[in-house]
Amino acid sequence: MKKIVLIGGGGHCKSVIDVIEQEGRFEIAGIVSNIAGGINSSTEISKYIKTAEINKNWPKLPSLNTDNSIPLEIKIISDKSLISIKSFILDSKSKGLTHLVIDEESENKKLMEIFYNFEKYSFLEKVYDSKDDNRKLGVKIFKINFDKLINQ
Repeated sequence: MKKIVLIGGGGHCKSVIDVIEQEGRFEIAGIVSNIAGGINSSTEISKYIKTAEINKNWPKLPSLNTDNSIPLEIKIISDKSLISIKSFILDSKSKGLTHLVIDEESENKKLMEIFYNFEKYSFLEKVYDSKDDNRKLGVKIFKINFDKLINQ
């Protein structure tokens, strides 16, 4: 990772740091767009998925939806009412969920349990950890093994 020295007023420096952190989220969204078919919604990374998909497929753009919006290839499944990890995953399988993306800023206690203790969940395979790339923002991506989950 490159070191950057910022000299100047506090507000300007904070803006530059915010852009750098957003760039990290965008790069992680690019990783997600290459490996996932569907993810949970409560991660900050989900905000960058559409742009990452456009970047990945450039210059070929998808046909617009009837409301002139760009469709997403990756399904983003709401986890706002998540109570049980297993039931959320099983209920969301038919909606296209393939991976959980969890960042350390999540306010969901169940997801944070996975973030810090994923070894307890044999049906989840960690396929990415931002700490391995020396990123400041902690993000982990888990592939869901539905066979293991069902056979538990």
